[in-house]
Amino acid sequence: TQKVTIDYSDSESGVNKKFYYIANGKISDIDSIEWKEYTGAFNIDPNGKYVIYAKVTDMVGNVGVYSSNG
Repeated sequence: TQKVTIDYSDSESGVNKKFYYIANGKISDIDSIEWKEYTGAFNIDPNGKYVIYAKVTDMVGNVGVYSSNG
């Protein structure tokens, strides 16, 4: 297996909530994602092709969504 770690940070207000999603490709509708709370590193199949999405909410309600290239 391949271990995946996501580093979440916010230097101003601080991180409130962290989420991730593993997709088999790019997703066109981010609002349709059923996010999983990120509590630490997780494993994926090293031979698979995935796009890892990360979502972070800061302490004042700002939201950022980022993804890997696949």
